[in-house]
Amino acid sequence: MAKQNLLAKAEAHANAGRVKEAKRICHAILNKTPEHIEATFLLSGIMMLEKKFQESEPLLRKVLAAQPNHVSAMNNLGVVYREYYKDLKTAESFFKKVNPILNKPSGSARIIPMCSVIFYWPALVKGTSPR
Repeated sequence: MAKQNLLAKAEAHANAGRVKEAKRICHAILNKTPEHIEATFLLSGIMMLEKKFQESEPLLRKVLAAQPNHVSAMNNLGVVYREYYKDLKTAESFFKKVNPILNKPSGSARIIPMCSVIFYWPALVKGTSPR
């Protein structure tokens, strides 16, 4: 089966809440193709949903090393700094890179960054809260 088909299968499992199976598939893809960015990003998102922020961080950095303008990875790295490290200044620096509205001096920095929607999207779809 092609890697893209496997990735689609992993995404379907993740969206259905079957994270164990999604992780298994991501690891299988990455064992054969360690540089597979989409599988790396999906695995990082699964780790974040499981609140394994420390495990997610190196995966997100790997994605950004390969694709420096990967907006979702940058957003999610901001979430790691906000949720795991409690480092709001560094988190905000990531959010500012991807959310121009936060760069405006109008006091709009209180707006919830786009990353919260990206990171919590599966929970929002299911109508549950990850917190």
